[in-house]
Amino acid sequence: MFWLVLAILSFCASAFPVTVQVPANERSCFYVQSDHVNSKASMSFVVLSGGSFDIDVTVRRPNGNVVEQLSKSSGDEIAFTTTEVGEYELCFYNEMSTFADKKVEFDFNIDTSALRAELPKAIDLGANDDVERHIDNLDARFAELSRSLQYYKARITRNQSTVSSTHERVWWFSLIELGLVVAMAVLNVTVVQLFFKGSRKTLV
Repeated sequence: MFWLVLAILSFCASAFPVTVQVPANERSCFYVQSDHVNSKASMSFVVLSGGSFDIDVTVRRPNGNVVEQLSKSSGDEIAFTTTEVGEYELCFYNEMSTFADKKVEFDFNIDTSALRAELPKAIDLGANDDVERHIDNLDARFAELSRSLQYYKARITRNQSTVSSTHERVWWFSLIELGLVVAMAVLNVTVVQLFFKGSRKTLV
């Protein structure tokens, strides 16, 4: 029972998405430890706000080799197999932006099948298969739910960002329009004053 709880907790700890703010003209890197080789790893991300909703992404192995490199992507999924033990690096680059910060939500998961393989050998084979089947079922359902929630959250956040940007543009447009109205009123008053001054001089 202890090993089952440990496997589920290990999976949940690496499956929850994380939201980060990547400042303009900077990069943010994160690391996930893999204690086994030939494990299935997956990473998904989505840009929630900032600029054109795009960012550069690079995933590297512990030896520095590039697993995947994406340029100006608004969101994607990357899947690969671990080839060595160590820290796998995930970096978000916002160096192409000079003023817009980017808010990114991502999750970086490494399959816990290797951990489940370490279940005590004393457990009955049938019970072990049943436990693995339930864990795989929970894994698949949780991953599907997480992707759906991430998708809807991204849509809501982007819509809010669009509404906020539109509201700001309307505010500035209204301010400029008000300034033009005031300027036109002042210009009209000035023209009328000059007209009457000219008329008085003619009468004199």
